[in-house]
Amino acid sequence: MLDDKLKQQIFLEIAMPICTREKVMLMHKFVQHGKTSCLEHSIAVAYNSFLMAEAMGTEYDRESLIRGGLLHDYFLYKIVFVKYTNRTTSTANNPSTRSGFEIQPT
Repeated sequence: MLDDKLKQQIFLEIAMPICTREKVMLMHKFVQHGKTSCLEHSIAVAYNSFLMAEAMGTEYDRESLIRGGLLHDYFLYKIVFVKYTNRTTSTANNPSTRSGFEIQPT
């Protein structure tokens, strides 16, 4: 049986590389289930699933379970690269184009 501190450490070691990806972090911009962002909700799903699996004591794929919890709502949002055109005549302070992300609900 793992103690709470070790469980948190294991979870973070698996979750952080996923949660810190640029497109995954964009999930924080969407509210889901009241006042919770989609990212916060997904972290809670992953962590609680991990805790339940540990409490049950059955064999499971820890990385797949956490990854699945973190990304289970990722498909709800279409994250696309877009090129914005600035239509102003001044180019000194406003470049004519810039790139970025646009997020659209699917």
